Amino acid sequence: MALYSKDDYYCECLEGFTGKHCEKVNWIQMTPSSVCFGATSDSPGTFATPSSGEVITFKLIHLNGQVSCAPGYNTNWGCTWPDLPANMGTHITDSNKNRLLPKDEVLFGGGDCNNNLYYSLPGHTPDSPELLFDNFTIPLHVAAEQQFQIWFAEDLNGLYGV
Repeated sequence: MALYSKDDYYCECLEGFTGKHCEKVNWIQMTPSSVCFGATSDSPGTFATPSSGEVITFKLIHLNGQVSCAPGYNTNWGCTWPDLPANMGTHITDSNKNRLLPKDEVLFGGGDCNNNLYYSLPGHTPDSPELLFDNFTIPLHVAAEQQFQIWFAEDLNGLYGV
């Protein structure tokens, strides 16, 4: 399906394809081993790009372990606390903690307990085996060995840190 306007168009791509023209996805594994991140105490996971180029998005694959927003609410990527209106809580930042993904427009943006960094991501739940973020509006130019971090929402906000 394509939606047309005067100067541009938008395509909805089939699985395995992405971008303005639905090009085939060529995933590049960023790390030779797993990257772990925690839910508290300033404990992001870190990884670096293996080479320079352009990044369209990031995909995280869950291997083991869980994060928790409260006792008894352990998940792969977020929080299942019943009063939370949006329940995904994993973020990608640069090395200076500037948030890159998810995009600002999907953030919940309100409430208490610093839950403004929680979001919904269509097709994903807090226990999904993979987390595929929406594409950057403009591909992100990266240098070889450029550092990125994976954060849990409450840790990124500094809530419950030691």
